[in-house]
Amino acid sequence: MVKYSGDKMASISNSKTLFFFTSPRTPHKMLNEIELLVNNFSGKNWDKENQKKFASLLAKEVFFEGKIKENDDFGARDRINRAPKALGFVDLNPIKITRIGKRLLSGKRDYEAFTRQFMKFQLPSPYHIDKTGRYSVKPYLELMRLIYDLDGITKHELAMFGLQLININLYNDIVSQIKKFREEKDKKKYTKKREFIHSYYQKIVEKIYAEEIRQGDFKLRESDGGDLASFLYTKKRNLIDYADAAIRYLKATELVSFNVRSLKIAITEEKKQDVKFLLDNIKREPIIFTSDSDFKEYLFDDINIQLLTDDKIKLSDKIKLISRSLIKESVIKEEPKIKTADIEELKDKYEELHALKIEFIIQKEENNLKTYEEFDDIIRVYNEISEGDVADPSLIFEWNTWRVMAMLDDGRVVGNFKIDTDGSPLFTAPANVPDINCDYKDFQMIVEVTLSTGMKQYEMEGEPVPRHLGKIRKEKNKEAYCLFVAANVSEATLAHFFALHKINISYYGGKSKIIPVDVSVLIKILKHAKDKGGIKSGDLQRYLEFLSTKATELENEEQWFDIIKRTSENWTEIRV
Repeated sequence: MVKYSGDKMASISNSKTLFFFTSPRTPHKMLNEIELLVNNFSGKNWDKENQKKFASLLAKEVFFEGKIKENDDFGARDRINRAPKALGFVDLNPIKITRIGKRLLSGKRDYEAFTRQFMKFQLPSPYHIDKTGRYSVKPYLELMRLIYDLDGITKHELAMFGLQLININLYNDIVSQIKKFREEKDKKKYTKKREFIHSYYQKIVEKIYAEEIRQGDFKLRESDGGDLASFLYTKKRNLIDYADAAIRYLKATELVSFNVRSLKIAITEEKKQDVKFLLDNIKREPIIFTSDSDFKEYLFDDINIQLLTDDKIKLSDKIKLISRSLIKESVIKEEPKIKTADIEELKDKYEELHALKIEFIIQKEENNLKTYEEFDDIIRVYNEISEGDVADPSLIFEWNTWRVMAMLDDGRVVGNFKIDTDGSPLFTAPANVPDINCDYKDFQMIVEVTLSTGMKQYEMEGEPVPRHLGKIRKEKNKEAYCLFVAANVSEATLAHFFALHKINISYYGGKSKIIPVDVSVLIKILKHAKDKGGIKSGDLQRYLEFLSTKATELENEEQWFDIIKRTSENWTEIRV
């Protein structure tokens, strides 16, 4: 094994499964953080002192939604040393942006930069040393292969089986295990499937960590000791967390998405040729490097992984295909003229057509929602989220709540998340904007959603929600409200939003009319509208104003929340 100089290396010798980056939680969050790093520290060493300074800067940024303390060198390393460094977007000691990093921050087609780097990521590598010789895999490439070959995989299949794929020689066995799991699960009744999945997790964890269990070694990172039950539970949670992380990062390629109806991660129909191109043309075996400089030259390059859309002929064919589908739907009248266009112009044209197709899909979905035919499916999706069966639950929660607001059908409802051409949600709303904007005739409303609970909910949402509402109030010459939707509204969050109805804060544009509801309450609000055959213009504002007025009249937040719950079943009949 060559001894590499420079950046500190991580050992994966003691790992038993694949790992994926959990910090930052979603890959797009690293763009602002990389820019902050290179703008303030380029040419400097990534030592403890500069790590502390970076943490202090990051903690003050509006775009930063994580949790980091000032002078937190560990937190700084967590944000930079993992995904940004390992994926080759930055070089450290001295700090500098790489060629592919510049491409990522350019503002154009970040999904291409993510795809190229994910396809390069390998174990082992000069950044991740394996002294056991067990690892030999390009994780993202092989997961993409599993998704392609098996016509999609569920989050649980990825967690239990996909994460065991630490060597490409295990691929066929992993496929066989997934097929066997599916056959056994399909024999179970619906109520028994969940029990079956939980028992299967137990069996898989016991198999992976058989040696530790045999030796009674139940040490966990958080403590020096533990019991078998805690050990197995923690290892199961780790598998699920890594599966969620892998899915969030894979979706950044815009090649895969989560199908809410099948509960599978699947290749989007329009991108199947793109994925097959990668699987056919990228060498599966990890590359052996003789020096860290050779490795970095490979990792930092911005064009050495070829995509299907880098081929002018193949890209032209994709443009023709999407153009014909849009002509068929009367979205456009004729195919664009592309004969003389260069590759960048072709990519711009493809993105333009892609955006038109997504607009058409959203409009089609909105029209369908207005019939209330998707009511039962909305309830199903909320249940699947609560059961832990969906990938990227925060995103699906946001998307499903948009469906609720669109179904109410009393204004222009815009979700700030992103969807793909299969109609599946890809990414949550970006930082510093509301999750959902609702523009009605006489008033404006934003909708903010969260799956966080307890004090974490208050810490994450207490300041951004009134700030977003205040911004909308200042921009629009209309009354403005906010509907805050949580799986369960925490006591601290409820108290905070209750108090904001009574306090005139100029920074937030005055008193903040924020109405907190649990999902169960939101469903009752929707069901009542459905039972009434739809709502009339003004019904929603009257109800929001009634609840806001009650917040100023009642003595405490518990009384107010009780009113919100009790009136949700007949809210159109409420008068201020």
